[in-house]
Amino acid sequence: MSKGNVRSYFSFHGQMYEIYRFLPGDLMFNQKYMERYFTIVGEICKDPYITLKAMNSQTHIHRSTVSRSIIDLHKERCLFGPWLSLNPHENYSQYVYVMNFSDPEAVFEGLKDFPHVRYHAHTFGEWNTLIITERLLDLSTLKGFQSAIVRRKKGYTNTPPVTYTTWDQSWRALKENLQNMKLKERDTIETLPRLFWREEDWKLYNAFKHNVRQRAAPILRELGIRYEYYMQWKKDLMNHCGIHTEFHPQPVQRYTNHCLLLKSRYIESVEELFSLFPTTPVFVEMTDCVLVYVKMTSDMTENLIEMMYDMKDASIIEDVNYAVVFNEHRS
Repeated sequence: MSKGNVRSYFSFHGQMYEIYRFLPGDLMFNQKYMERYFTIVGEICKDPYITLKAMNSQTHIHRSTVSRSIIDLHKERCLFGPWLSLNPHENYSQYVYVMNFSDPEAVFEGLKDFPHVRYHAHTFGEWNTLIITERLLDLSTLKGFQSAIVRRKKGYTNTPPVTYTTWDQSWRALKENLQNMKLKERDTIETLPRLFWREEDWKLYNAFKHNVRQRAAPILRELGIRYEYYMQWKKDLMNHCGIHTEFHPQPVQRYTNHCLLLKSRYIESVEELFSLFPTTPVFVEMTDCVLVYVKMTSDMTENLIEMMYDMKDASIIEDVNYAVVFNEHRS
């Protein structure tokens, strides 16, 4: 996409989302509370199962305040997870499809009950449909198929730890890192040995995949799984899954959800740069490219555009494709 077209696309989208900058504020988002929120979520990033008592010991924030903050952040859609992503194994892989359809809204609705589809999104930009499956599928047979930008085997999903910072600090750090960065090249994506999960393991995964901090007892009763089995599953979980905590200082509806497809031999360096921001990016890795989900307010569009071209000038990325996520569905 040319620089002029990129600017036109982002300008149009920014106008569509400008309304979110004027949503009513809430006292919980005052700056004096932000450091507390970052501290609490930072501890969850370090240990997704940390107890309120342990968090009180680590942070000296009262347990009732920690509990209330976590509940409020989830309710206001600032905090997501900790959620699970399965890592690639010898006998389990996922696949990424970045595609265009003539009627993406119809495709989005139809995929909600489609076998083996784990995630899909309706987007606007250089593609209008993004799909992640757990089987290799020929999605070009779907009605209205027009083109495929990417069809790749998925690698790891990564999210960085939460760090207390501001946007101004982030953009300054970005400029400094671009000037001094040592590029880190990676040739292959590691595949783990075979995954030997029983039916009970898959039931637990599907029950806890959106939030591992849910109360276990009622879920285990519903599934008919013993607590001892659950504890062994939990103990072994990080050998097979990534555990991700997303935090955004404002409710997500106040941000534009950018999705960038970056072709690069230096995926670790790409992730390092996007990890400087106060909103949590999500990285979906493939062999020669990475999908980056990053949430920003529309007034930062110009900064993001310049960042892409600075990264290209520094040979960190070879090419970039843009889209914005309108709607997402996780099965």
